[in-house]
Amino acid sequence: MYIISKVSRVDIGKRRVLKMKLVLIALLVAAISASAVMKTGGTGAPNPWSSRGSYTIEDVLAGGLAASYGLAIQDNVPNSIWILNWSDVMDYEFEMSSGIQTGGSWSIGGGVDADDQAYCEYGSGNQFFMTDYANSMFGVYQEDGTWLRNIDGPAGYTNLFGIGAGHGMIYIGSPNESTLAWGAYTGTESTITWSEMAYESVYGLAVYGDYLFVACGTESAENIFIHTIASDGTPSAAPVWSTTFLEELAPNGGIDYDGTYLWVYPQNTFLYKLSIDFDMALEACTWAGVKTSF
Repeated sequence: MYIISKVSRVDIGKRRVLKMKLVLIALLVAAISASAVMKTGGTGAPNPWSSRGSYTIEDVLAGGLAASYGLAIQDNVPNSIWILNWSDVMDYEFEMSSGIQTGGSWSIGGGVDADDQAYCEYGSGNQFFMTDYANSMFGVYQEDGTWLRNIDGPAGYTNLFGIGAGHGMIYIGSPNESTLAWGAYTGTESTITWSEMAYESVYGLAVYGDYLFVACGTESAENIFIHTIASDGTPSAAPVWSTTFLEELAPNGGIDYDGTYLWVYPQNTFLYKLSIDFDMALEACTWAGVKTSF
């Protein structure tokens, strides 16, 4: 059964159409999942934060994919979102409006067994990033997919899952380590000095402005979080928004935000376009007011 938590902004007619669509999707997902291969690192214990928000499903797109995981919005190209396929060792472009493949694609080089991906714009050239399922490293790629280099993650990690880029930083996580790590990156570095905090079951990460989005593999508990990012790149110890994503077992895949909608891609399933009850402009003003009061 598909449940939308605390939905109040969808009219009855739209709910009925959406419900019929999701029932058909559920049947297809069941058929696909019987043979789907997943990249797993365990679900871990629930993170110790209470639910603060809700979401509304606006659309469900790009279904029926296999061996697929990482998600990245290409910010400088209208209507462009990418989903990687680790079996084909390819990154594929989709229309955000329809979920249809555009025909754009590139081969994932550098020997990376890709998990999550990210995209960020830099003065030295815009870049994609892909974490490695077998090692503590991630690949860096030019905008056209040309491999540039691999960069080591934190020492002692088994592998990497989620990755987010922005705010002059790289953020990575792995459910095998129960941590979230970050370090300075401006587009040219070949090594990163890492800081970290405890965090359970990180599968997907994204950066938008001064916010870090986290998708976790924890089931039936809070599993999508938004943290503020301090001026030095450190994420807030506790999230400013969180919710429990219930449309699949967990959002154990990619996540990204386009300034209006939150995009979630659980592995091998469907691309979910969500509206959330979190006003970033209001939140930024609120925090600015709080800071000036001290």
